[in-house]
Order: sequence, then C-alpha cells, then structure tokens
Amino acid sequence: HYLVKYYSIPSNIIREAKAQYHYDVEVVSNILKHNEIDVPLDVLEYIIKTQRGTFYDDFVSEFGDMERSEVKKRVFAQVFYSHITDSYVSKFCKSFIRKYPNVWKVIRAMKVSTDDKLPHTMMKAESLLFRLILKECWSRGYRVVNLHDALVVFDVEANECVTVAELTTIIEQVYHRFGLFPSVKVELGA
Repeated sequence: HYLVKYYSIPSNIIREAKAQYHYDVEVVSNILKHNEIDVPLDVLEYIIKTQRGTFYDDFVSEFGDMERSEVKKRVFAQVFYSHITDSYVSKFCKSFIRKYPNVWKVIRAMKVSTDDKLPHTMMKAESLLFRLILKECWSRGYRVVNLHDALVVFDVEANECVTVAELTTIIEQVYHRFGLFPSVKVELGA
C-alpha cells in the first residue's frame, strides 16, 4: 500500500491490469508509462508478487534448505523488522536488496523517517485490514476469527451458509478500499 502511494500509482490501474491482462511487470509498466507514471520495474515486480502471494517463492528457491514458513519469518525479521545497521549482515537482506533495490530505498527511508517503526506501521495496517474483514463477517452473523494473516471459519451452525466465494469477496473488498488487490488462497481443513 505504501509503495502504491509513494509512487502515485492509481489503484484503478493495478486493478485493471490484474483483472484484464496477464498482470506481469512489463504490462503494468507499459500501462503506467502510457499514463506518464514512472515506476521502477523492481517496485512493480514486488507489488505484483506480494499481491499474487508469490513474493517469497524466489527466496524459498534461493534458500532451498529452509521451509517457506521459516524463509518468510527470516525475510520479515531481517528486512522489514531489523534495525538499519543490522540489515547489511543478513543474507536475506542482501538477497532482498539485490532483487528489489528501489523497494529497499523506500524501506530505508521509512525506517529513518519513522524512527525505525516500520514493523509497527506494517502490523497496524494488517490489523486494521483484518478488523474490517472480521467486522463485515460478524455483521453477517458468521463465526470467524483471524490467525495472523488468515481467516478461520468455524464448523458451526451459524456458518452453514458461508461460501468460499462470499468470504473471498469480503476480503477483496476490504483490501480494495486501500488500493490493494491480493490473491486470496483458500485452504480447507478438518
């Protein structure tokens, strides 16, 4: 969200590109250039990969001896949550900087300008999104809770009419209000 605002990317362009095109970096870049908006390719790649839910895939490939969940924890801790001086010693941070140099510049600027409170800013944003999602679900009588960045739907009578499509729509609509267009993944459990 911050990168979209930082580079003044109109949310309708991201939405249209995701909905109507193959939604790759070159397509979005060309659409933005047509609208006289210059955004570095690594920034677009970062935005697209995070919205697709594929951001960590490159890191998992690079650090193949680790599970995805561990890679995700390390990237978050060593790129987004670390102090600026600590970041350069981390292999995860070095990899991030190599892949996304312009995103890193924005992260560094945010860390400096917010007195290194970027992690708090990120957690507050995620918390707001999920509070709004939960509020919408609860207003419909659904019995759900969030667990980090996931929505848990209980197997109870109140949720008999809940559909995957409806939950996906609720989640997407809340994110869209903030100019975000995530890929929503549903996992059915026992």
